[in-house]
Amino acid sequence: MVFIIMSDDFERKFEAIFQADEDRRDVKYGFLKDALFEDLHNIQGGKTNRRQFKVRILKLLERYEVREKQRLKVAEARSTYHLKKLEKSLLRSLSILGEMHPDALQILDTKIHLEQLGSILMKSDPAVSIELPEITALSSQLSTVLGSVREEIKTAVEKKGRPVSNAALTELLLDLGATFENGSGKLAVEHCFFNGASSLYQGQFYDFVEKLLKAYDPKLIFSNGALGKAIKRALTSEDSP
Repeated sequence: MVFIIMSDDFERKFEAIFQADEDRRDVKYGFLKDALFEDLHNIQGGKTNRRQFKVRILKLLERYEVREKQRLKVAEARSTYHLKKLEKSLLRSLSILGEMHPDALQILDTKIHLEQLGSILMKSDPAVSIELPEITALSSQLSTVLGSVREEIKTAVEKKGRPVSNAALTELLLDLGATFENGSGKLAVEHCFFNGASSLYQGQFYDFVEKLLKAYDPKLIFSNGALGKAIKRALTSEDSP
């Protein structure tokens, strides 16, 4: 077994680095007041060191933000990838139409007319007016779609609102669950439950999470039901084989 002995000078530098990191985090999350952490600490059980508890919560929030940025970048990249594939396909279609010989265009135009005419006649509905499409109309439609695709590529960002899947939030809930259990000695999953009488989720851990998220970012709480289900889903999936 190897023992590493740090000199007093090295240890002081090491502690200074950690202290600077804590100070930076205190400034960054200055909008979260000490009263909030006092309430959270009491909900948790109030048995752990209060300063270490606050440092832990702030680290979890910062870790969540890093994960969330990565998730959004991946979602945006996937969205943009498919849009650009569609853009290339539309450009190719327009290019082919532009290069086609007039005779070929006429044949294609006639074919489209006949198919459209046959479809309308098969309906046997005299109220339907017969409007025969043209190649120029087709080209115009493709150009309109292309314009929309290009505009969407420019503004391809993760849409606001409830995400279909949010691994970053799930991991935050798991981390908060571990912190809650460490301080309270209770299973977090048992302290977030649905009350049939009130039709609301409640429990010690639910209150813990809700209070923190309301102060940190209220948009993360879409509703009592959505948050309760997210908590249960995160904690039960961790126990699944």
